Amino acid sequence: MNDLLKVILAAGPLLLGLAACSQPVDAPAKAPAEVTYSGQVEKLFVKRCGGCHNAEKAKGKLILDPGVGYAHLVDRASSKAPDMVLVKPGDPDGSLLWQKLQGTQREGKAMPLTPYGWKKLPGEDLELVRRWIASGAKL
Repeated sequence: MNDLLKVILAAGPLLLGLAACSQPVDAPAKAPAEVTYSGQVEKLFVKRCGGCHNAEKAKGKLILDPGVGYAHLVDRASSKAPDMVLVKPGDPDGSLLWQKLQGTQREGKAMPLTPYGWKKLPGEDLELVRRWIASGAKL
């Protein structure tokens, strides 16, 4: 019995070392949740853009009020740059809205504007809009 105890005590550090070296198996990465206009994007646009793009003001003839914004954006030509589509599903870089949010547009001003000029949206908001457009700009 004494010899068995010696073997167990001698092997203990080795077993602990092996346990410490083993890597836990990560769970499969979750796919990001699908981004839809009605699910996430509409709330963002109403909050960040609704002050100027509403039924009363309709800057650039764009209305982003709840329930109507999607129809004013997706596959619609810009009133100021008719050769450009505001939101081209699957193509953020080809969408004038995305260009305006990035400040890379050829026509008009970058958005959103504040009394002090253009103020780029926070990164997480921009990423949400980019994912929405890239994934097909679903309602």
